[in-house]
Amino acid sequence: MLDIEEVAQQLGCTVSGVRKVVARGEIRYFQHGKRGRLKFKPEWVDEFIARHTVAPAGEQPRRVPTKRPGKRKAVESAEEVCGFGWDLLKSPS
Repeated sequence: MLDIEEVAQQLGCTVSGVRKVVARGEIRYFQHGKRGRLKFKPEWVDEFIARHTVAPAGEQPRRVPTKRPGKRKAVESAEEVCGFGWDLLKSPS
């Protein structure tokens, strides 16, 4: 098992940086008791590295653009909306 200093060195960050990653729940760890030292399996550190590895720009898969809803067209008359004209709603006079 690795201690927090070894993990920080392996990740190229500070001990406080590793503690922030732990607090966010982004890496698995072991802690015996409430105030025990944090311990990490090498596989857990490798999993964290794999999840946060970004491929070079040439190797990234192309993203398919999502379709956005189209703009609503302007309504010319009430007949387009409800199927009949406003003249039917007028009271006979």
